[in-house]
Amino acid sequence: MGARKIGLKWVFKLKRDADGNVERYKARLVAKGFTQKEGVDFGEVFAPVGKYASFHALLAVAADRDLELHQLDIKTALLHGELEEEVYTEQPPGYKLGGPNVVCKLRRALYGLHQAPRAWYVRLRKELESMGFKPSLADPGLFVKIENGEPVYVLVYVDDLLLACKSLAVIGQVKAQLLRAFAMRDLGETRFYLGFEIERDRAARTISVTQRRYISNILERFGMKGSNSRATPMDANLRLTAEGVPLDTSVHPYSEVVGSLLYLAVCSRPDISFAVGLLARFMAKPTINHWNAAKGVLRYLMGTQALGIKFGGGAHVQGYCDSDLAGAEGR
Repeated sequence: MGARKIGLKWVFKLKRDADGNVERYKARLVAKGFTQKEGVDFGEVFAPVGKYASFHALLAVAADRDLELHQLDIKTALLHGELEEEVYTEQPPGYKLGGPNVVCKLRRALYGLHQAPRAWYVRLRKELESMGFKPSLADPGLFVKIENGEPVYVLVYVDDLLLACKSLAVIGQVKAQLLRAFAMRDLGETRFYLGFEIERDRAARTISVTQRRYISNILERFGMKGSNSRATPMDANLRLTAEGVPLDTSVHPYSEVVGSLLYLAVCSRPDISFAVGLLARFMAKPTINHWNAAKGVLRYLMGTQALGIKFGGGAHVQGYCDSDLAGAEGR
């Protein structure tokens, strides 16, 4: 037939809980998808996941309407995806049956395959639609249906599902239906989702989102753990320009620092958005001054790890304007 066989390997990983403690050990058989050829081994690969904006909006709605918020983790989610293409792999390491020319034909998707996330999304969407859910027009990773006059929301991020509804009984029904289709872990009320620490005050109708563990990890990764903190992300009098002593990026990972800070700014720390946006302008040719400014943002995070976003409670958004009316150079 002339079909190509794809290699396999074992990947081992530690799964940690919200406090950083080891929760379980995982071993996963992964396909070497980098050997696949487009048009032969796979076609369409796009698979949507819930947007962070949808995640924030859902938390805001849950806080304001006092919705129940629960979480599910689908076990080996990508293995549920049904392949449309013919894919062959070598036998898994440690398992040999027959001669060296014996290969395996995949009926389901395998981690590492280019088309695996899409195959899983198609499978999950089909199941949710059979339960009456419809994907949102604004975000195909957010599914909604009306049950007993109340909306039921399911936000999908690969194998992590966030359920929101007014009724615990309805959430229980959704869980039971999904459990009949997939093996999953019921994590109960949401407290840790996609690396976010979620704290809730039902009496005040507020939900707070922080990323303390993520901040701690990036501080340690970039050698800033235990550094002196500062009160602001960036000095108001600082003027960054393209001129200066070039930075040795093989020693100082400027782009990695800015990338990590951009993710944090988008997810839970809008207070560093301006500073990080300014630093991102100089990714191509950073200087020593840019590197020192980036470390200044990390020092600010050192002293503000518990800050985040609070939804609900009738609170008003607070913000600040540029006091020099955006007239400064390099701003």
